[in-house]
Amino acid sequence: MVADAAIPRSPACPALLVQLLEEYGNVLYQRGAALYTYRHLVVVVQQSIPAVKALAGPCWEMISRWEVAEPPDHRTPLPLFLFKAMMATALLWRWERFASILGLAFYGIARPGEPLKEVRSSLLLPSDLLEFGSTTAYLKIQSPKTRRRGGGRIQHLTVDEPSFVSFLEAVFRKVPRDEPLFGGSPSSFRRRWDSILRALGVGPATGLTPGGIRGGGCVAAFQRGVDLPRILWLMRIRHLCTLENYLQEVLASSVVPDLPEFSRLRIRAAAEMYSVVLDARARVI
Repeated sequence: MVADAAIPRSPACPALLVQLLEEYGNVLYQRGAALYTYRHLVVVVQQSIPAVKALAGPCWEMISRWEVAEPPDHRTPLPLFLFKAMMATALLWRWERFASILGLAFYGIARPGEPLKEVRSSLLLPSDLLEFGSTTAYLKIQSPKTRRRGGGRIQHLTVDEPSFVSFLEAVFRKVPRDEPLFGGSPSSFRRRWDSILRALGVGPATGLTPGGIRGGGCVAAFQRGVDLPRILWLMRIRHLCTLENYLQEVLASSVVPDLPEFSRLRIRAAAEMYSVVLDARARVI
């Protein structure tokens, strides 16, 4: 990817630069490169050279053709029922910090790596804002993935789930502001993830990884009636067509129907305990 400093700020012929960009996209496609590298390059050039933006249509048409020829392989979204079962299991095992990260990523429709990297001062609870009647919490994302693609340098995710926000209050209200929210590495989070899925009888063949938390939160929000512009804002993405295409592809898919009966029974039993266990842990922490 070309760095900002390598791009001339005032090219003599912006149209020629667009033509070169389009040809470069063809070269990347023929070499089997990743689409995102070309997309990021086009965005950076547009941001660096305003005159290019109005002429960049052929580059975006190239990206659209590339997507048709090589459709993205979406991560398996985490189903709501399985999310609740995992949360209940984590809480019964007293993995409150794991459950906090899982819930922040799911309800905040975030990448799990975002809350994993943050500290207590990034989490804004109702009590921090002296809004004791509020049921909304916020998490500042200091280094968001989209900061180099036109997104803000500092973003935030919003969690508006009353019972879970009460749980966050119980877990983090008295935690020092410089303490990490999780306190472990991403690999440590993944080991706990795998342990819970094994306990629920969910094997690796399902393809469920922490990368599917954000997609699961997106699908769950849509299914409970949140409108698309609101989901777009919550996910901190800019293009509605991207969200529409994703939902069309994954909305009717779920790993749960293909699970063995003993696993489905475990998931159902654990999920039905979610609200009770969450409220109970919030009272005793």
